[in-house]
Amino acid sequence: MGGVFPLISAAQEERVVQLSIASTLYTQLDRPPQHLQVINVDFFVDVFIDIMVSENVVLRSGLGHTSQHLTDDASELLGYGHSINYLRDYLQLFGMYKSDAIKGYVYAGAYYNYKFRTKANGKYDVSDNAPNPMIYEMGTEIAPFQIGASSYVYAGVDIKLRGEAKFGASQNYQIGIKHLNEFGRTIRFAFNHRAGLEERGQFFILHNTFNSFSFYFDF
Repeated sequence: MGGVFPLISAAQEERVVQLSIASTLYTQLDRPPQHLQVINVDFFVDVFIDIMVSENVVLRSGLGHTSQHLTDDASELLGYGHSINYLRDYLQLFGMYKSDAIKGYVYAGAYYNYKFRTKANGKYDVSDNAPNPMIYEMGTEIAPFQIGASSYVYAGVDIKLRGEAKFGASQNYQIGIKHLNEFGRTIRFAFNHRAGLEERGQFFILHNTFNSFSFYFDF
């Protein structure tokens, strides 16, 4: 869950510049018999500038911070001696191109981690081993079929190449249905296939593959 909150915007002819702040929380809940367990809580805070270069091209640059944690008694449940210290301060630069030809958009960009602290299994500090500070990300979303006045079948791909893990990939493939109402809000129902390196910081050196069905609400 999270949000993007515009702070300042300015326009000159076709070019629009906007300063925003964003906050995001990722968490995993497990439900063993009779109670609920919170496994991880991953926080992100970003401050960035979007520049609408043309009707179809947007550039983004900014700063961000993330810290990612185990919660409840997850360390004991997972058999960990203790959680690791995982945080990143980063710069980001992205570009997005909206294409009528594919009825969607493509994007690509990079994060530069100018501060990165983590310790895995209590044995080594990755920052001492000078990991590559870059994370590269690319993806697309297309909506080739309209199935109602404001509903579409869509598909998306997102791939991250993670420098802290020798540029192993975190992959997400998604297909689903989205509905846009008259207020610009979107509801999605989708099937996801995730594979490759874990995106949760506490498990960043592990690989995982799983499938899920999800609801998304964009307010």
